[in-house]
Amino acid sequence: MTTGRMTRQAREIAAMPVILSNIPPGFDWGWHSREEPRMHLQVVDPRTSKEKYKIWLEAHGRRVIEPAGPIRSGVLKTITTAITEHRQFIEDRWVRFMILNGWLEAHLAAPQVTLVAYPRTPNAFNRLVDLTGDLTEKEAMKLTDQDVGLSIEMASLQIWPWKPPDEWQDLRLSSLLWES
Repeated sequence: MTTGRMTRQAREIAAMPVILSNIPPGFDWGWHSREEPRMHLQVVDPRTSKEKYKIWLEAHGRRVIEPAGPIRSGVLKTITTAITEHRQFIEDRWVRFMILNGWLEAHLAAPQVTLVAYPRTPNAFNRLVDLTGDLTEKEAMKLTDQDVGLSIEMASLQIWPWKPPDEWQDLRLSSLLWES
């Protein structure tokens, strides 16, 4: 399978560590380039050692909001509200980060694709995607490995990445990976 071409803009988007800024005032949340393979947000530049807050956003492929340790209640309430409001944005950014780090694989067995998140780690989980929901059964059965890829730019499972962009089928990975 192929990975989509990565434009300069996509590299910049994926490399930026701040995901939610100034929530609550004075706290920037995101992740660093060398992170553990499990979706989370943490204070990226804590003012004190007591403000090294981290919140897990997934557990075994399920969406959660779980503090990794004690967090002041006002900070927790504010960041929980922001996470809930911006969940799709956070997950799309994390998907890009996963692809860049090799933490997401797609394996085709037409008409299905198995997504493997965090392969070879304790946090690994799989999702089976039936492509007949987005393609005709005939189209889905004819797919080969070159017809399916992971797009960093679109944070998607991309069908026919070798075709012109108006012919791509993009399936949003954040909607496929995590369950509520």
